[in-house]
Amino acid sequence: MLLVSVLGPVRVLRDGVPVRLGPRQVEVLSILLLNRGTSVPANRMVNLLWGDGAAPDAAAATLRSHVSHVRRALRQDSPGAAIIISGAGNPSGRGYRLDLAPEQVDAYRFEQEYRQALQLAQAGGTDETTRAVTVLHDALELWRGPAFADVAHRPFALNEVARLTALHRSARLAHAEALSSLGRYGEVVIALSGALAEEPYDEALRRLLAVALYAEQRVDEAAQLCRTGLVLLRERGIDAPELQQLQRRILQRDVPLNQPPVTTGGAAAAGPDRATGAAPPAPGTPAAPATGIAAPPPPEPVVPHLLPPDQARFVGREVELYDIRERLRDLTGRSETVVITGPPGVGKSSLAIRAGHAVADQFPDGQLYVNLRGFDQTGPALSPGEAIRGFLDALAVPQQQIPLTEAAQAGLYRAALAGRRMLVVLDNARDADQVRPLLVGSPGCAVLVTSRNQLADLVATEGAHPLGLDLLSVAESRQLLARRLGDERVAGEPGAVADIVSRCSRLPLALAIVAARAATNPRFPLGSFADELHHAEQGLDGFRATTPATNIRTVFSWSYHTLTPAAARLFRLLALHPGPSVTVPAAASLAAEPADRLRPVLAELAGAHLVAEVFPGRYACHDLLRAYAIELAGEDPEGERRAATHRLLDHYLHTARAADRLLWPQRDPIAIAPPRDGVVPEQFVDQHAALAWFATEHAVLIDVVAQAADTGFDASAWQLAWTLVNFFDQRGHWDDWAATIGRVLPALDRLGDRSAQAHAHRLRGAAYVRLERYDDARAEYRRALRRFGELDDTVGEAFTHRSLGWLAERQGDPESALRSDLEALRLFRTAGHLDGQASALNSVGWCHALLGHYPEAVDHCEQSLLLHRKNGNRGGEASALDSLGYAHHLLGDHMAAIGYLRQSVALCRELGRWTQEAESLHHLGDALYAAGAVTDAGRSWQEALAILDRLGRPEAEAVRGKLDARPGPAPAPRHL
Repeated sequence: MLLVSVLGPVRVLRDGVPVRLGPRQVEVLSILLLNRGTSVPANRMVNLLWGDGAAPDAAAATLRSHVSHVRRALRQDSPGAAIIISGAGNPSGRGYRLDLAPEQVDAYRFEQEYRQALQLAQAGGTDETTRAVTVLHDALELWRGPAFADVAHRPFALNEVARLTALHRSARLAHAEALSSLGRYGEVVIALSGALAEEPYDEALRRLLAVALYAEQRVDEAAQLCRTGLVLLRERGIDAPELQQLQRRILQRDVPLNQPPVTTGGAAAAGPDRATGAAPPAPGTPAAPATGIAAPPPPEPVVPHLLPPDQARFVGREVELYDIRERLRDLTGRSETVVITGPPGVGKSSLAIRAGHAVADQFPDGQLYVNLRGFDQTGPALSPGEAIRGFLDALAVPQQQIPLTEAAQAGLYRAALAGRRMLVVLDNARDADQVRPLLVGSPGCAVLVTSRNQLADLVATEGAHPLGLDLLSVAESRQLLARRLGDERVAGEPGAVADIVSRCSRLPLALAIVAARAATNPRFPLGSFADELHHAEQGLDGFRATTPATNIRTVFSWSYHTLTPAAARLFRLLALHPGPSVTVPAAASLAAEPADRLRPVLAELAGAHLVAEVFPGRYACHDLLRAYAIELAGEDPEGERRAATHRLLDHYLHTARAADRLLWPQRDPIAIAPPRDGVVPEQFVDQHAALAWFATEHAVLIDVVAQAADTGFDASAWQLAWTLVNFFDQRGHWDDWAATIGRVLPALDRLGDRSAQAHAHRLRGAAYVRLERYDDARAEYRRALRRFGELDDTVGEAFTHRSLGWLAERQGDPESALRSDLEALRLFRTAGHLDGQASALNSVGWCHALLGHYPEAVDHCEQSLLLHRKNGNRGGEASALDSLGYAHHLLGDHMAAIGYLRQSVALCRELGRWTQEAESLHHLGDALYAAGAVTDAGRSWQEALAILDRLGRPEAEAVRGKLDARPGPAPAPRHL
C-alpha cells in the first residue's frame, strides 16, 4: 500500500516503510502533490525549484532525472501506486501530472476525519461527543510536525501550509473542547500543554488549559498560566479581558465547569463535583484514608543527573561561562533558554557541559542531557519524540501513563517538569523543529542548546538567548596546548606553537588531537608537528565545508598512526557499529576479544581523543572522527568487515534474546543459530536488569536492525526484531514496534521464510491494535492467518485467532471475540499447547462474562487458573483470578468474587502490575458494594483511583463516577 505523508516532513511510505528521497526530489514531489491531478509545465517546475533566472543550464535534464527518481519511489507498476504522466501521455503535451487517490494522502484523511468529528460534536449527545473525541484524536495523530516541513518556506507551498496549519489549530481546539464537555479534563491538560508551548499567544488554547488545570485541582498552575499569558499578550499590545476575568475567577475558586451530557448509564458524571457543577475543593484537601488492601505509596520524585563528566583540562571561555551563569541566576518566576552555536569542533558541547556543572547547584531537581545527533553523518538524527521518551524514562514516568501521540508526550514531559527546578541540555541539535518540542517554559527551569546552525527561529519566536561560540583566541589556544604539554615545552618553541595554532585554525578539537600526539612523543620537537601540518594533503572533506583552513584529516591521521595495532584495528571496527554509542561488551564481540583485554585498548583510543567515554563503560565518536574511521574501514578486506559485522549482530541478538526470556519466560522460541566465535552475549540476573538493558540500548537496537536489513543479514534482522517486540509492548514504544517489523518484512521476502513472514504479520498486527489502527491490524492478521494455514502451523493459527479475538474485544464486539477465542482454544488443544490453552480459556471465559453467560465464564476461567498455575505463569494466574472474580460477581456470588479478586490484587502487587492491580481493585469494589459493604467498596475504589490517576489512565473517570454516585456509609457496614 502506497501512502504519502505531508503532515510533517514529506514522506513516501510503502507498506509502512519510508522510501528514501533526496531534498530536491522531495521538492519535485511536493510541487506535484500541491497540483495533484493538474499538469504542471516543465519550465514552471524549473522556476519553482531554482527560482526565476537562477536555473542551471542543465535544469531540464536534471528535472527529468529527479522525476525519474520520484517515479521509482512511487512504483508506478505496482497496484495502488501513484502515476506521474508526462509528455504525450499528458493532455497538455508537456510537463508532469501526478495522479494519486486522495485517500492516499494523509492531509486528505485528516480533513475528512476533522469534518466528520465536527458533525458528531454538533449533534450534542454523549455518544456523539465521545465518538468525536476519538475521531479528532486519530486525525491529530496523523501530524508529525509542520505541514510540508521540508518545503514550508518555499513560495509554492506557503498557501497550503497556512491552510493546513489553520485547520490543525481548529482541530486541536475542537478536540480539547469535546474532552472538556465530557469532563475529561486530565486528558485536556496532557493534550494542550504541548500545544500551548507551540502557540504561546493563542488565548483560546490558554483559557481551555487553565480551566482544565483548575478542574484537576491544580489551581495555582491554572492561575500562573493566566498570568503568563496576560504578560505575553500585553507585550504585544493585546488586551485579554476574558483571560483576565478567568484568572480572577480561578483565584476566587469560582469557575463554573461545563456540565457533561447526561449519560445513558444513569451514573453521575466523572470528575470533582461534576454532578452538582460546584467548584473543586482547594488543593491540599485531604482525601479519604484508604484501608483494606493498601495501595502502593506514590513514588518519590526522581532526581536525574544525566550530564556527562566535566573536562578537567577545559580552558578559556570565561566570558561565555559568565554570560550563562548570569542568565541562569535566580529564575524565580521565569525560565531561560540559551542557544550555543558555532562550527564543528569549536567546543560547544564542552562549554555546555562545563556550564551545566557550574550551575548544577541552582537546579536541585536534576539535570537532563541528550545528544540529538543532529549532524551525525552516519545515521539519522534523534527525533524529538525519541528524546522525550528518553527524558520520561529518566524521570521514571510509568509507561502506562505515556500517551500515544508525540504532542501529548511533549505535554506530559513539560507537566513532569512543572514546579521543579531542572536544567535540560540539548546537545548537537539540527534545527529549531528538533528542539522546540523539548523546550521547557516552567519557572525555575533552564535549557542549554548546542548546534552548528544559528537556530534563529528559537531566538525570534521562543525568546532564546543566542550565544555564538567562535574559535579560541591565540592566548587560549596556547593555554590549551600548555595545559596538555606543560608550560616549559610550549614556552620553549614559541614559533612552532604559533604555527600549530595557525594551522589548526584555533579549533579546540584539532588542537587537542595535536597535543595528544605531541604528548605521546615528548622527545619530538613541536616544530616537527608544525612541519607535518604545513606539508599535509587535503583535509577531511566534511570538515573543510565548515572550517576551510583546517586540515583535520591530517590531524586525525596523526592520532591514528600513533596507535598500537590493536587500537588501530578497533578504531576501524568501531566504524561498523551503527551508533550512537557502544559498550565494552559490544566492542569486545565486534573485535572478537575478551572484554578485559579490550578495556585498555579503548582507554588508548580515549587518550588519543579518537573516542570519548560518555558514561562509564560506554564510548562514542565525534561525528567527524567517525567519518574518518569509515574511510579507513573501507580499506580493510570485505571478508573481515563482514565477519566483524556478523559478530556485532550476534552480540545484540543473543543478548536481546536472553533479556527477552526474562521478560516472557513462556514465549515460544524461534530457531537462532549459536553465536559466532568471539561473541560473548551479556547475561542478566533478573527481569529488572533485562529491562534496564533494553531501555539503555533502545536506540542502538533499532539502528542495528536497520543495519542488518540494509547489509544483507536478513535472518539476523528478523530475529533481532522478534526479540524486541515484548520490550516495545511493555514500555509503550508501539510506533517503534510497527516500524521495526515493517523494516524486516522485505528481508523476510528475500529469505523466503514463510513461517517468519506469518509471525511478522501477526506481530505487526498487534502493534497496530495498540496504536488503534484497527483496519490495518485486521489486514495483518488476515495475512498471518493465510500463511499459517498454508504451512499447516496449528499453533500459529491459534495465536492469530486469539489476536483477532483481542481486536474484536477492543472494538466492542464480544460475540465475534468469543468466536475467535473458541477457535483459538480448539487449535491450541489440537496442538497440545498448554500455555496457549490457558490464555485462550481465560479469554473465552471473559467473553462469556461480557455476554452474560456467567456459569460458562466461571467454568472456563477455573480451567485457565489451574493450567496457568501448572505452567508457572503467574501473570496469567493473576488475569484468571480477576476474570473469576468478575464472573462470580455478575453471577451474584459476591463472597466468592471478593476472595478471587483479593488474591488477584495481592499477586498483581507482588508482580508490579499496577494497571492490572487497579482493574482488580475496581472489580473488588464492585463486588463489595453489591455485597452491602459500602464503606469497604469505597476504599477499594479509592485505591484503584489513586493508581489510575497516578498512571494517567482514562479508566479513572469510571471509578470516580462510582465514588461520586455512591450513597453515604451503610448503617452497619460489613467487613469482608
